[in-house]
Formats: sequence, C-alpha cells, structure tokens
Amino acid sequence: MQMNSFIVEDSPTNFVSCTICKVQIQKQEMRVRIVRYTKLEYFHLNCYTPSLPQYIREKDLCVSKLGEENKKTLKVWLDNWNKKYFPLDSQPSSDNAISSILHNKSLLTNATRRRRILIEVFRFFDIYDLSKSLALVNKEYYNASWEPELWRFFLVRDFNIVVSSDMNFRHKYLEVYVKCCFECKKIPQENDYYISPLIKRVLCLNCKELPKFKLIFKSDIKRIFKVNANLLDLKFGKGLGGSSVVYQWILIKALRNFREKNKQFVLSKLYEELDDNCKIVRDVKDINTDYEPLGVAMNSDIYVGTDNHNKDYRKLFDFIRNGTTKIDFGKIFKNHKGKHTFNN
Repeated sequence: MQMNSFIVEDSPTNFVSCTICKVQIQKQEMRVRIVRYTKLEYFHLNCYTPSLPQYIREKDLCVSKLGEENKKTLKVWLDNWNKKYFPLDSQPSSDNAISSILHNKSLLTNATRRRRILIEVFRFFDIYDLSKSLALVNKEYYNASWEPELWRFFLVRDFNIVVSSDMNFRHKYLEVYVKCCFECKKIPQENDYYISPLIKRVLCLNCKELPKFKLIFKSDIKRIFKVNANLLDLKFGKGLGGSSVVYQWILIKALRNFREKNKQFVLSKLYEELDDNCKIVRDVKDINTDYEPLGVAMNSDIYVGTDNHNKDYRKLFDFIRNGTTKIDFGKIFKNHKGKHTFNN
C-alpha cells in the first residue's frame, strides 16, 4: 500500500523558500522536505498537505534533528491530520503501536447529561460513521466519541469481548478490529488468514471461500445482472491480468441501492398525477429491488400481457432494474389517470 512519506527537519540554512507561500524558511525553523520528480521541494509544516488522504503513521516519517518545541508542534499537526482518518492500514500480524489516536482523549470527568444523551445515541452507529462523520461535526461530538464507556460497549456489541476496566477500550477495539476476520469477527491463527486488497481487511481462510466473497468481473455484470456496471457506485479492484473485479456481496448491495433509488424516482413521478388508488402505483410499490433472476420479482399475470397496464408496468419495471429504459410518463398518466380500481 502506498503511504504518505516525507522528511521533517529543522532547516540548517535560510537559503530555501516554501513551495506554497513562497516565504523564506528561516534557519532552525521546522520544514518539510520531499522529492517530487527528482526535484527537492520545501514547505512550512502548516503549508504542507500530504499527497494521500490517509492516516499517517509516525514510522513512515523521517524526523531529523528536531528541537523539543518543534517535536511538540509536529505531534499536534499529526494528531489534527490523523483524527480525520481511521488507521486501517496497520498489518494485522504486526505488533504495532497504533499511534496517539488510540489514547483516550475524552474528558476525565463523569458524563454530563448532554454527553450522556450523545453516548446513548452513538451506540446505534457503526464505528466508521462514528469516526468519519459524527466525530467531525463539532468539538462536543468529537469528545463524546472518545468516551471509554462507548468503546467498552462496542467491544461487547461487535466482538463479544469483555475486558478489564483499567484497559484503554478504544485501543483494544482498534487492535481487535484490524486483526479479526471481517466476516466471522474472530482473530485467525497465524498463517490462517488473507488480507483482502479490495476491502483492506482480514479474512480467515474459511470465510474467504464463502459465496459472498466470490469475485465478479466488471465485464460480466451486464450479462449476469442486466445493468451497466458504470451506473453502479462501485470501486473495483484489480484481478488476474489487470481485470476489474468486485466481491459479489458488494455488488449485490450496490444493485439494491441503485434499484431502490430508481424505484423511489418512479414513484415520485407517478405521484405527480396518480395516487395509491391506481393499480399501477400499487404494483410499482410492490416491485422487489433485491437481486433476483429476471421475472421472479414480478407477478406473472402482470408481466405477461398486451394491455396498456402491462406494457407500462414492464417499462417501469425494466427502468427500476436497469436504469436506462426510456419512459414516457405523460403517456402513462394518460393511460391510467382516473382509473381508480382495486381489482387485480
């Protein structure tokens, strides 16, 4: 995995300027030094933005001859950068220290009533939403997201692990998170796991063979699932020969979201002129957006037929499934407006 890597040092001279602000970097002032296209570039620390939007491990930095005050400044800068990212790039088999983000930063006081409310609400979220979204709302949410009580609850909820009260619960949670199997939540034995480059998580060898982790080629999605892969919100990995692949369960989830979005669009258009008394509206509401073989989700007496209802329904069904079928809603309104019937 490509990582951010750069040199931080006290400037030995005042001969260079910051690449960003163009201000001269003074002697003994902290600077960042990188090599870009065989050329050296220099930055003030606060001017520098790492090239990759990811967590920065201290071991990936080259820190050279920094004074004590500059070391403290660098630590604050690292903490501010890392709080936006989750340290998933740690190797599960390593015995690494997961940096300062793992230390308990919550207030060392009993939770106030307002924080108590936040803690109870945060219990319903997964840790990705908690770390990537909620913790960035404001300082109050950020502090609440570090509450030891919350992470002790997550350990039990997600891994069924009870630990002693003198342990750093967040530290323990992240340690288990990066080492456990993504599917079964158990920590595999040495040499009994696989690190998936697609989801950047561990899979034990048993779970790796489950049907949901079957690799689907991008080139096969149109043929098998009747939808253009480019319309789905998918991030593909590289398989053998450089082919684009994705796990089956990720694809199914994307298909479900795609079809549900199309279904809600169709219903919103139908409700402009029709209502639930109209049979075609009720039939569209009953369309299953989960993946099933073509036709299974449809009532056969609706799918097969030649009247306007069946023709219009077929087009709406196909649009929900593939997102590309052209629909003349004006014609549908003309065919069905005023025909309020509850007959099948």
